[in-house]
Amino acid sequence: RAVVRCFNLRPRPRRGQHFLVSRETVRRIVAAADLGPDDVVVEVGSGLGTLTRALAATAGRVVALEVDAGLLPVLGYTVGALANVRIVLADVRRTSLSGLAREEGAARFKVVANLPYYLTSAFLRQLLTREPGFTLAVLTVQREVAERLLAVPGSKAYGLLTVAVSYFAEVRRIAEVGREKFWPRPEVDSTVVRLVRRSQPPVEVGDEEFFFGLVRAGFGRRRKILLNALEAGLGLPKERVRAVLSEQGFSETCRAEELSLEDYAALSRAFIRYRKGG
Repeated sequence: RAVVRCFNLRPRPRRGQHFLVSRETVRRIVAAADLGPDDVVVEVGSGLGTLTRALAATAGRVVALEVDAGLLPVLGYTVGALANVRIVLADVRRTSLSGLAREEGAARFKVVANLPYYLTSAFLRQLLTREPGFTLAVLTVQREVAERLLAVPGSKAYGLLTVAVSYFAEVRRIAEVGREKFWPRPEVDSTVVRLVRRSQPPVEVGDEEFFFGLVRAGFGRRRKILLNALEAGLGLPKERVRAVLSEQGFSETCRAEELSLEDYAALSRAFIRYRKGG
């Protein structure tokens, strides 16, 4: 608060500016990132530099990414003197994190992010599908999003995000972060999660584009049984969808949230065989 007053700044909660003020949470985030002198870490949303300083104490290099130009004077004051920190003014949605890491001479990098909640899903898609160099990420997300990432088949929170993320990464809960640990206080609680990128997907899907289209179709109409959802979402005859479900041992009345990642992979391979006339 003193730093904000000193620079005559006013946090903008509508832009997701809720600054972490819990030393214990900072410690747990840094520990989960498992940083060493050879690591390059990209921090998305550096804010006032509180977490940036802690990351710089253990990482080889820190690229501090911040979208708000108004916070640059603060970052210059709090971390500008640290030789292993580079401050970058950019919007993560239009920035290659892998490119930033390459500029630091690293093909592989880690990510730490405290993103505005409205950006979380889009950022996860970017990280998992368009950032080949990322190996590990420690993310502070809305608790509801964390529950979706960690959900199991059959639970209310289980959905497209669960299946998609588990295809690319292993997810683990690190810490619960109450709203009182941010300033200004947000209206929701948060959770810190850790994603470790898989060296290869845990299932064979036959064709990734078709697989994700299949999963989107299944969850696109959650109130419908899977038979009807896949018929509409994939544009296939109902009898063909029924035949594939039956072949794989699924009831006509099953719903998308009942199937595991392995189940969706099996369905993907079966539909591809049907599509090829096998």
